[in-house]
Amino acid sequence: MSLSEEVLEYSTFKRMKDDLLEDHSKSAMKLFQSEFLITFEAVRPTNCNLANFLASEEVLVPDENLPGYFNLSSPLVRWLLLQQIIPKLFSTSPQAEVSYNPFTGTLDILKALKQVVCVFDKEIIKSCNSFKLARVLVNNANNREVPRESVYDAELYRIMSNWLGRFTVMGQWHLKYRASGHINNKYVDIVIARSDHPTIAFKLLASATKKELKEHYKRALIYDKKLSANETWVVHFTCEENAISVPC
Repeated sequence: MSLSEEVLEYSTFKRMKDDLLEDHSKSAMKLFQSEFLITFEAVRPTNCNLANFLASEEVLVPDENLPGYFNLSSPLVRWLLLQQIIPKLFSTSPQAEVSYNPFTGTLDILKALKQVVCVFDKEIIKSCNSFKLARVLVNNANNREVPRESVYDAELYRIMSNWLGRFTVMGQWHLKYRASGHINNKYVDIVIARSDHPTIAFKLLASATKKELKEHYKRALIYDKKLSANETWVVHFTCEENAISVPC
């Protein structure tokens, strides 16, 4: 049993888990998924009744200073819902079987990523509250609003958790290592593991500049070395209009 599963069996969280996994909670969890999951800022929900239901389950709390706005109750609750509730309520996965390399038997991660992206919930990505201003050209203009990394992170995690049954998918893997006499604490966005050993690591970006990409390529090499993972990937979700014709 994973740590998040154990936490949800604790009496403080068990009622919340049981209630949220009921079919009648799907609308409220859809609201949470699109408006609260990917931001820690106060949000004015599009449906106050559903937000009040989530507040009664202690998922959200009304903002004391902004009437009509709600906040996440805690990062722990967000983590529990992302890992244990949302994948079960919204169990999307590619129709195809998981692909493996015929020579090594390892997961064919490039093919898997292509299949997973095809079943992303596009409405969630379009309607989410987590936007940033792009520093690359989007729709022939600068400073367009585009989804942040956290939007893609949540969708990738949700679908891979449902689909990769032979593996454990974990988010925010804590990587601690010493370099130049200092202790470094880093968090790898998504790790696919087997028997608690990190097998494949992902560093995600969203509509990044070439400078940011190059910095993350260097960071990925550190992750690869310190994690002893079989593979380390930089996955770039971008709205930049010339990203394919002029790749980095």
